Amino acid sequence: MTSGLQPARAAGSDHTGEMIRSIPACVTLGVRASGPGQPPGCRMDGTLPALCEADGRFSRGAALILADQALAAGVFAALAEPVAMMTLDLRLDWHGDLPAAADISFETHRAVHEGPHCFVEGRLLADGALVATGTGRFLIGALPGGRIAERQGTAISLPLSTAAAFDDLLAMQPDGEGWRIESDLSLVGARALPAYHGGFVAAVLEAATARLAAGHRAVDIDVRYLRPARADLPMHIIARPVRAGQLASVLDAEIRQGDALVAVARALFSGAPAERGITHRFDQSDELC
Repeated sequence: MTSGLQPARAAGSDHTGEMIRSIPACVTLGVRASGPGQPPGCRMDGTLPALCEADGRFSRGAALILADQALAAGVFAALAEPVAMMTLDLRLDWHGDLPAAADISFETHRAVHEGPHCFVEGRLLADGALVATGTGRFLIGALPGGRIAERQGTAISLPLSTAAAFDDLLAMQPDGEGWRIESDLSLVGARALPAYHGGFVAAVLEAATARLAAGHRAVDIDVRYLRPARADLPMHIIARPVRAGQLASVLDAEIRQGDALVAVARALFSGAPAERGITHRFDQSDELC
């Protein structure tokens, strides 16, 4: 457990911008750091077609990419010095359908640093309105694959994605009982392997579950990363229903590369229509036990 609260460093000094400029997936999708005076986090341009559904609403997959990167920014803000890290798990709870919005941001508000692990909480905003909350757990001091390494820091230059919609960016092709994604180095997170960005891996799993839950509304998704998803190899994706009900359905999804299980996810969907959420606050204290 933590011994007490520590103030996070200001967003402008947490090396988030430097980190983003070194990650192909972030450059390709226009991820940028939150501005000075704001909580540690990241932003996206909600009008970029590659981040949206065909109807113009912001994509849940793009939200997962943003959340993973923003939660990593929260880790940086909690540490004395920036280091290499890898995502162990990522969870988002959706508060209704995501809207069409110009400014999409994810801000972190709490990080718990314990040994080699850091747990981070935050929230997703669309034009300032709360649309999802999320958490992530990171392994500090290692790149994907568990290899102890220095963080990547060299900036790169790539054009913004010209995909017409987020589904086109995913490029998931039917393959037997599931789907297949060929290699795409523009969506890399760790260049040394190279490995896909953790948020992109989560987006693939979310898309697979959503395709089996047509007509139901996404409620949450919980992703566990088991090993790096290499961007120079194809990915095979399978989704399956665990429970199918009128008001609640649970689906699992997994990604494999060859015989290796790369990542798994469990997602909850609701058959009830989306309603405006009512927030009840019970405790204003920031104390941690």
